[in-house]
Amino acid sequence: MLISLEGAHATDQTLEGVWDIFNRSTQMMKGLFNYESAFRNYVGKAIDRFAEDNVMYAEVRPNFFDKHIASDDGERQLDHRVWMQIIQEEVDTKVKQLGPGGKGAGHFKGLKVIYCAPRSIENEDMTWCLNDCISLKQEFPDLICGFDMVGCEGRGNPMRHYISELLQFRATCTSLDLDIPFIFHAGETLESQGPADNNLYDAILLGTKRLGHGYALVQHPLLMQLCRERGIALEICPISNEVLHLCSSMHGHVLPTLLANSVPCTINSDNPSYFGSSLSHDFYQTILYHDSMTLFGWRVLAEWSIEHSCMNMEQRTDAFQTWEANWNAFCEWIIEEFGPEYLKFPVLLK
Repeated sequence: MLISLEGAHATDQTLEGVWDIFNRSTQMMKGLFNYESAFRNYVGKAIDRFAEDNVMYAEVRPNFFDKHIASDDGERQLDHRVWMQIIQEEVDTKVKQLGPGGKGAGHFKGLKVIYCAPRSIENEDMTWCLNDCISLKQEFPDLICGFDMVGCEGRGNPMRHYISELLQFRATCTSLDLDIPFIFHAGETLESQGPADNNLYDAILLGTKRLGHGYALVQHPLLMQLCRERGIALEICPISNEVLHLCSSMHGHVLPTLLANSVPCTINSDNPSYFGSSLSHDFYQTILYHDSMTLFGWRVLAEWSIEHSCMNMEQRTDAFQTWEANWNAFCEWIIEEFGPEYLKFPVLLK
């Protein structure tokens, strides 16, 4: 299921070819985890991996188009409500184990779920997914935090294909006083002035809270300005962008251009199970290949991830306090570990 180095970067590999490999991997993954105990274990192990990586909070994107998973005895079909119950139970258990006073150094504080539907489905199926998202938000208000459409933008429908359904969803949320922001994948493409590229316009017009990838945004100065003015953060996924052929390496990534234009960005792991990576690997790629990225820059990227999250004000304040303490401890470690070595060099004072 892992996408190998050869599979991603063979001399004859193309963007279309690597997406074929990626889609086959997702289908195999579904087959392995579409029953109760495997799904529960997968959620629990994912949280353990977050904690090992010192991730204290996450927003994850399950694909909800499959309507059921099987019970272990094969006698029952478990719907999305049961999925959410399993996720909530695993989160509650792990927060106790890994939070302050628990065994986890990362002080895990929880996760939220962005409801995802494929961008390739029929309009009536999208309506079903949007209504299902509303129902789950009503029952699990602290768990469901947004809605997104996923899949290769060059192969699926453009966002405007579902504009009527999305506007109706927004109107229904308003009438029910529900806060379910759009958090759209958009601009994950090298295309210019095509349907995939134009998803950026529609996502911003629809009021997206963040942009997943947004790789093509640098081709649109006005849209960069709008993201800056409206506080729309980009979810940058370095390893995914390399594997799926948006850039050959981080040397050619658009992140420095986005930061130079004051567009808020966060560093994220996109489908790490398929790439054999973690968030630390994505941060490492960012740090290693951008000479302009200083210690202060690392701090800002991490703080933006809290600022632009779907946590409420109380949760965000608590997260910032924990982050500040961890950051100060990290800086003290740098001074203790490396300070004496650099103090050996003479310093010229003017």
